[in-house]
Amino acid sequence: MPKLSRQVIEERKSVIEDAARELLIKRGFHATSMRDIAKRAKVSLGNVYNYFETKEAIFESIILRYQIIIDEKIKNILDEIDEPLDPTDMRKLGERLGELVDAHQDFWLLMYIDVLEFENRHFRKMFTGLAERFRRLFEEKFASAIERGDFAERG
Repeated sequence: MPKLSRQVIEERKSVIEDAARELLIKRGFHATSMRDIAKRAKVSLGNVYNYFETKEAIFESIILRYQIIIDEKIKNILDEIDEPLDPTDMRKLGERLGELVDAHQDFWLLMYIDVLEFENRHFRKMFTGLAERFRRLFEEKFASAIERGDFAERG
């Protein structure tokens, strides 16, 4: 049997993930079976298992793909912010994040499933260290604001 190219493997996994995402959002994790996913993806059940050992592995793969997209978009949004304490930039940040949420509703629905059914086990890592990332990104700007007396430094 010929070996499949990495691209073909990724395409087949993507078809399975897309089918699973639709079903998971509509029915929830526990109400969706591997057989349901195979049927929606129009592949055999055995083929689903060739690519994913478990339904949770599919869920994790979907989340990972979304996290890569969301992380890149958040990075781009933060790159647009010159002065994090400036009201105009704060408004821009809020608007861009709102647009991000609207554009990726599936991602947030999957996060909701994760919170309800897995106690946020899969998405938790996305938020770990988020405050530290913001601090590092804006550290110099906050220090400049303190020097200018824009707000008092806390000990």
